[in-house]
Amino acid sequence: AKYEEGFVVEFVEHTASLILADLKAGAGGAEEDSANGSKREAPEAAADDEAEAPPAKRPAVAAEPEKKKITMKRAVAAEIQRLNTAGGLLAPLRPGAVAAALAGVDEATALEVLGLLDEQQAEVEDPNDFVRKQAAFRA
Repeated sequence: AKYEEGFVVEFVEHTASLILADLKAGAGGAEEDSANGSKREAPEAAADDEAEAPPAKRPAVAAEPEKKKITMKRAVAAEIQRLNTAGGLLAPLRPGAVAAALAGVDEATALEVLGLLDEQQAEVEDPNDFVRKQAAFRA
């Protein structure tokens, strides 16, 4: 585990106490006056003769465009998996991080880029960036 159990338990208990204190302070619509422990009244609404305005509407959020599903050739995916399991890369090669770049080139070029990575894997700090740049260069 990243953290010791005692630390996690202490953190959760502290957080819970803060949440409970906030809930108690805001309960019932009245706030507690910390000076004398009494509660003060909630502020009165606007004058009765003024018409109550409806709450302001939030601006409409544009619907996010659908993400296009990118497919990868089986041989390319198998080569990525082989590179990752071989253990020679300084960082893992994430298929999701390179799929778009490799989709822009044909299968032979994608395999060529991965072969180049295989040859230079000891010198390449970020294989994902390397593959993206090489694929863009060959596109």
